[in-house]
Amino acid sequence: EKKDGEEKDEEEEEERVFNSENKAMNKARQMLLLSENKKMIEDEIRTRKEQEALFLYEEQMRKEQLEKDRIERQRLAEEAKERKRILVEKEQEERRKILEKERDRMIEDHKRK
Repeated sequence: EKKDGEEKDEEEEEERVFNSENKAMNKARQMLLLSENKKMIEDEIRTRKEQEALFLYEEQMRKEQLEKDRIERQRLAEEAKERKRILVEKEQEERRKILEKERDRMIEDHKRK
């Protein structure tokens, strides 16, 4: 009888140790999963920060290019306006010369009469 009791105590002790080891293993497994999840989250955050930084950089470059394009269009428009002004001045000068010649001719004609 005593032997049976000792065996029973031994079995209970082994089971307790086994359960304790299982709990420790489960705890270790949970800690590992948590650690892996934490690393995945950190990687995701890093990736998103890099993507955001890249987006902001590209957006800044796009804005700078738009500003350069706007300045270039403005410069070209001013150049075209200046060329048109010069052209109009030349045309006016030519008309003035023609009118002057016609006036001089009319004066000559008038003097002859």
